[in-house]
Amino acid sequence: MDDTPWDLVDPATSIGAILRDSDESDVIRKVVTAVVAVADRQSAMSSSELRKPLSQR
Repeated sequence: MDDTPWDLVDPATSIGAILRDSDESDVIRKVVTAVVAVADRQSAMSSSELRKPLSQR
């Protein structure tokens, strides 16, 4: 998840900056969980590796 820290930090921290309200952060949290789960199953790299910025891979 290179664009946001939401796989490492609760999306609720972005309410008011990027997200409108807790409903949006709840949805984002579910999506991030699903994306990380798929990455764990499909990628040769672990999700922890995918979380690193491209310059550190």
